[in-house]
Amino acid sequence: MSDSSEIRTSDSDDEFIMDMLYHLPRPRLFRGRSNPLEEFDDFDFKCSFRLSKESFGVLMHLIVQDVKHETKRNVALSPEVQVLITLRYYATGTFQAVIGDHIRVNKSTVCRTIKRVSTAIARLYPQFINMPRTAHERSIVQTGFYKTRNFPRVIGAIDCTHIRIQSPNSDIVERFRNRKGYFSFNVQVICNSNMEIMNIVSRWPGSVHDSTIFDNSLVRAKF
Repeated sequence: MSDSSEIRTSDSDDEFIMDMLYHLPRPRLFRGRSNPLEEFDDFDFKCSFRLSKESFGVLMHLIVQDVKHETKRNVALSPEVQVLITLRYYATGTFQAVIGDHIRVNKSTVCRTIKRVSTAIARLYPQFINMPRTAHERSIVQTGFYKTRNFPRVIGAIDCTHIRIQSPNSDIVERFRNRKGYFSFNVQVICNSNMEIMNIVSRWPGSVHDSTIFDNSLVRAKF
C-alpha cells in the first residue's frame, strides 16, 4: 500500500511540474534568416518576388529611409528583408505565417513589416502615377495608342478589376460581396499604351458598379 501511494504521489508531482513548465513564458528564439538576394539567381528571384533584382534595387533606394530601423536591438530586420517579405506577400497572397517560414521570421513580425513597407510604397504614388497634365504629355500617350492599335486621340484605357479580400467581419460585410459571390474591392485603373498605370481608385467595396466609381472619380470631374 505504501509503494502504490508513493507512485501516485510521484505521478502527481510530475504532472504538476509539467503543468508549470507549460505555462512558463517561452524564451525568445532568434532564427537564422535566409537571404534570397544571395541564394536566388535572377530568374528564381523574379519568380518568387515578381521584381527583378535591378528593380528591387531601385525600390530599395526610394524607400530605404522609411523602413530602416533606428536600432539593431532584438535582431531588427534589415530594410532589404522587410521589402522582400512584403513583395513575397504581394506575389502569393498566402498566409503571413507561411511567408514567415519562408524567410524565417515570426508571423507577428511579418504583419507589422507588410504594413510598414506598404505605407512607404504608397507614399511614392505622386512620383509615378499621374494622368498626362500637359498637351505634350497627352500627345505622347495618344501617339502610343495610335501606333499600337490605330486608335486616334486616346489618352488612357480604363477598366475596373476586383481584388479579393478576406471577409471584413463587420456590419457592412455585404457591401464587399461582389456579383461573383466573393469579397473584394472594386478597383478602377487607367493605363497608357505601355501598360503603365496613370490613375487608380481603390476605395470602393466590391458591390459597387464600375460606372459609380467613374462617376465619383476625380478624373471624370477633370474631364
